Amino acid sequence: MAELLKVFLISFVSDLDNIIVYVSILKRYASSFLVVLVITAILTINRTFSVSLIHYLYTIPWVEFSIGVILLIIAFKMASKQTEFVSSKRISSLPKVLFTIIALDLVLSIDNVLIVSELSRTPAIIYGGIGLSLFLLFMFSSYVFQFVKFFPWAFVVVAAFIGYTAMENMIKNNPVYNLLLGNFKNMEELIPLFSKGMAIIILIYGLYHSFKNDRIYIIK
Repeated sequence: MAELLKVFLISFVSDLDNIIVYVSILKRYASSFLVVLVITAILTINRTFSVSLIHYLYTIPWVEFSIGVILLIIAFKMASKQTEFVSSKRISSLPKVLFTIIALDLVLSIDNVLIVSELSRTPAIIYGGIGLSLFLLFMFSSYVFQFVKFFPWAFVVVAAFIGYTAMENMIKNNPVYNLLLGNFKNMEELIPLFSKGMAIIILIYGLYHSFKNDRIYIIK
């Protein structure tokens, strides 16, 4: 249950930006329960498959470490994100709308897929967590706009957690762990220290940018 909740919460917050884009494309279809159900199911299946593919790649040496580095970059980018522009380009037919969102999600969900791949290796939990978060985001998209507008620091907190998870997995990666083990005797005690340190750095970095510049979401 804890693992499912973790996947759900991280997916929910990391998709706040994406859902604004998707709803702007859906337009009038966003109020249709059936359309929301269909698009949620398709996106969830695609993402679950992508996460499984990432897990397979983890068997290759240094891949997990490389993904950890990418996640750190994503964490810093998320913590300092300031402005999102959402296009209002009208797409009339439903099939075209669905195809556009599915194609767009392959790119926009990369960060979500990488993060979730570090949180769970159970397909059912991954599918359930991602599916529930997407469904709720689509159904309550009007509230999502308000949440993003008034609580931008939520991204900073999630970014700090991503940084913690990324650093922990980078150090625990076998080649890195064996390399560090030869130089540090109390390696197991140092792993949380490195991870917490990275989380604090990202938290300070994100809060600095939040106070310096307000995040502004412009819906055109």
